[in-house]
Amino acid sequence: MEIVNIFLVLLFINWVCDYPLQDSFLKENKLKNKYVLFIHSFIWGMGIYLGLMYYNIQGEYYWKLIMLVAGHFFVDSWKCHEFSDYVNQKISYKQLKTIYYMDQLFHIGQILICIIIK
Repeated sequence: MEIVNIFLVLLFINWVCDYPLQDSFLKENKLKNKYVLFIHSFIWGMGIYLGLMYYNIQGEYYWKLIMLVAGHFFVDSWKCHEFSDYVNQKISYKQLKTIYYMDQLFHIGQILICIIIK
C-alpha cells in the first residue's frame, strides 16, 4: 500500500511541476526556445527527484534525474512540435488531445520506472 501512496504523491508533484509551476513565459517560449524547454524539463525532473529523495528511493546515482529531465525534454519537444501543427491546422483538436494524454502517460511511466527500479 505504501508504494501506491508514493505513486500518488509523485503524480501530484508531476501535476504541480508540469502545470501550475509553468508560468506564462515558459508556456509561450518553450515552443520556440530549447533552453526554455530544458528549464521547464529540469524543474519537472527535479521536482520528481526531490519526491524520490523524500521517500529515499532515488538510489545512489543520478541516472533517475537524468532520465527524468531528458525524457521530459524529448516528449515535450515532440508535444510542442505537434501543438505547432495544430496551430497551423495540420492536425485536429482530437489528435492534439490524444498527444496530451500520451505525454502524461509517458511521464507517469517515467515515475513508475523510478519507483520500481532501485
